Amino acid sequence: MKKFISFILILALCIPLISPATASAATTIKLNKTKLELHEGESYTLKLKGASGTVKWSSSKKSVATVSSKGKVKAVKEGKATIIATYKNKTYKCNVTVISGKKADIIFTAFLTEDMSLEDYAKTFYGDNLKILNIKEYDDEHIAVTIYETDRLEMVKEIKNNYKDYAISLIADDNLKGIFTDVKTDKLFKNIKLYTDKDVFESSPLAPLFAVIYFGLASDTIQAINLIDPEDRICNITIIDNATGEILLSID
Repeated sequence: MKKFISFILILALCIPLISPATASAATTIKLNKTKLELHEGESYTLKLKGASGTVKWSSSKKSVATVSSKGKVKAVKEGKATIIATYKNKTYKCNVTVISGKKADIIFTAFLTEDMSLEDYAKTFYGDNLKILNIKEYDDEHIAVTIYETDRLEMVKEIKNNYKDYAISLIADDNLKGIFTDVKTDKLFKNIKLYTDKDVFESSPLAPLFAVIYFGLASDTIQAINLIDPEDRICNITIIDNATGEILLSID
């Protein structure tokens, strides 16, 4: 199997962390989850902590979510249901929300190498921030990453709301810091204008290279997340002198 490594800049989803509950007495009976969000087709096993006998499981709406005799919840279709655990005449409830199971393939630019498997690639560049359902070779320069469409749409929303701050963060990186004073871009990073002092720019020979790496690959990633085909992606970078408005360099 071919190996991949990518220099794309990944826009991580903002996923809130849920702090574990404080340990309680061993005799306390409670469900390990009181709320669940599952995609259609996903499963999750509920457990009634502290129970030592038989637990009876039931669903308030089997057309949305079912539950087995061992507490395994299966998301059937979009909607809401309540999973009920009955133990010694007491009931314990978990509210389940089932969301769309529709999937999307995002075609990311990647580069071949022999020291990283696709699985390691996914772990390195995405970690636990993105639920990857599958990752495979697309062609010699790209990989196809399959995720839930709901997750992709969340990324699109994050980009739309934060693209200006993201662009500013790129010119604040150590390799560009002090060279570019401002940046203006559209939401898809198709047309990027970098502002600089001419003397500073001309005394920084590596500035164009880092500008292309950072903004070019960010542009490619953002357009990939928006499902723009690789051959249809464009990125125009214009470097402009602050004082005169002179175009110092144009890259496309």
